Amino acid sequence: MKILRRKKKPRVLIVGANFGGLSAAKALPGSFRATVLDPWPYFEFLPNIHELVSRIKPPRDLRLSKRKIVEAAGHRFVQDRAATWRPEEKCVRTESGLEIPYDYAVCAVGGVSNFFNTPGAREIAFNFKSVENCHAIGKTLAAHMRSGKPCSLVIVGGGIEGVEALGEALRRYGDKPGIAVHLVEGRDRVLAFGPPGLHDAVVGGCRTMPAFFHMGTSVKRVAKNAVELSNGETITADMTIWTGGVKPLADLASWGLANESGQWAPVNEFLQSPMHPDIFVAGDSAGLKTPLGKQAYHAMDMGVCAAQNIIRLSKGGSPRKFKPSPKPTLVAFGALDAFLVADSITLAGPALSFAKEAVYQNAMHRFDPGWKPARAAHTAARLTRAGFNKTLSYALSPKDLIRLGNFRVIR
Repeated sequence: MKILRRKKKPRVLIVGANFGGLSAAKALPGSFRATVLDPWPYFEFLPNIHELVSRIKPPRDLRLSKRKIVEAAGHRFVQDRAATWRPEEKCVRTESGLEIPYDYAVCAVGGVSNFFNTPGAREIAFNFKSVENCHAIGKTLAAHMRSGKPCSLVIVGGGIEGVEALGEALRRYGDKPGIAVHLVEGRDRVLAFGPPGLHDAVVGGCRTMPAFFHMGTSVKRVAKNAVELSNGETITADMTIWTGGVKPLADLASWGLANESGQWAPVNEFLQSPMHPDIFVAGDSAGLKTPLGKQAYHAMDMGVCAAQNIIRLSKGGSPRKFKPSPKPTLVAFGALDAFLVADSITLAGPALSFAKEAVYQNAMHRFDPGWKPARAAHTAARLTRAGFNKTLSYALSPKDLIRLGNFRVIR
């Protein structure tokens, strides 16, 4: 007599529940026992947190429950932090002492702010990496402006985050007396990943605004009321915002996924760790041989690829190579402008900010864990609030409304 034994479901542990980790969880079917581990309860749509500076979006519109997203996908969510990872034993121990064994794992822990060991930066400057950070920036800046005193805002970093923070500060306060916004960038132009004309478009768009650019110099020290630059200049600073880039989590090395501290976790063409082929790395943590921009859409694609390769391996198949999607990068610049940077062309025009809004609305709808009617209602509410706030913003500024039709090619 034959005894039928139920085949055990493969165990998958996903460490990190942001764009990469949640995309991997959503791509794994119920035939896997997946556990998602993350210390923070909310998924946050980080590409749009700059809008909290102008307060054109409320924090609730940028957050969803990680637990609900994971459980809606049929998996388990554990709100805890990975303390030790023992790849040889296929086990992760959390800070609370929970031991989580696995057959396959996905590391999607992202990165952390890089302060470059600048004195005072970590302690005094506002970080720009979460909804909580940017909501605090918006509230503090609003309080400064209500005081009626002059306000000097310093933004460190001229990448996407820095330019978007500048745009939102100018959207809300650019026409108010007493405001001065300084942007500091170590390179000779902002948005250096694109064509040189991007810098000219940003600086030119600010020619009638209280915006000041300090290019080709780094920050030497951040003090309570000033920022000292390496060129000897000192800028008065009532507030300092740090958008100076990201670096790898130090844990990657102690977990055995990176060769040394300060290194992204190396991966092969299948997103597998070369040291531990049963571990995949997705999102910002992944050190690809051909580096990609740290963009949410790449992290989502990597999470899906990692999940699909786990499915193939569990069935005795072979993994497939990760192929990045050729998607453009959208950069919003408040009500002044917006940019679409693709491989073959770069476009500019304030109306492109609505394309970024559409990407946000689509992604939030996809991640929303509610049933279809609830998801539709949530999306409608977000659209209504966003539409009202942005329409009001343009209605109060006829110049901004006229600019909407200004499209051009940037070179």
